Amino acid sequence: YLFTLMGTHRALLAPRIQESTETQMWRMALHPESFDAGLAAGAEPLSRGDLPAIEALLGEHPDRPDAFDPGQLDDLAFFGVRQGGALVAVAGTHVVSQSRRLAAVGNVFTHPQHRGRGLATQATAGVVHALLGRGVETIVLNVSMRNAPAIGCYERLGFWPFCGYYEGVGQVGP
Repeated sequence: YLFTLMGTHRALLAPRIQESTETQMWRMALHPESFDAGLAAGAEPLSRGDLPAIEALLGEHPDRPDAFDPGQLDDLAFFGVRQGGALVAVAGTHVVSQSRRLAAVGNVFTHPQHRGRGLATQATAGVVHALLGRGVETIVLNVSMRNAPAIGCYERLGFWPFCGYYEGVGQVGP
């Protein structure tokens, strides 16, 4: 089973979860008043026409996003950063509900040779700026508690840890 559990629920189910692989995660939420739109400088909106470049960037990297779907480009909140004409960082959304004014940021990825330069911050800032411009009020994302560089990126953008939870795959016993 795939599971996403708050700590108290994970503790209650612990005796029944067998052979689990899990990660402790943060759900982070944006404080819009803390967001600096200037951080989006250099990020460009991506569309379905950019799909070959996105797929080439993600490649077969072991830490590539595991929930990317080309249909997410249709939400008009997918951004990238190019260097030397090549796409080197991207960020997008998993879901956008305009009627609920809610979005979940996801698919944040920087090519390993270009990490540590603020490119994920730029791309994610492009996403956040576009969402806020469309009236989205609640913007969240999920990140591993062990991914300090990503947490730092998101904190610079105005995100803060809202709650912790466990995400994993496990077998359930009797």
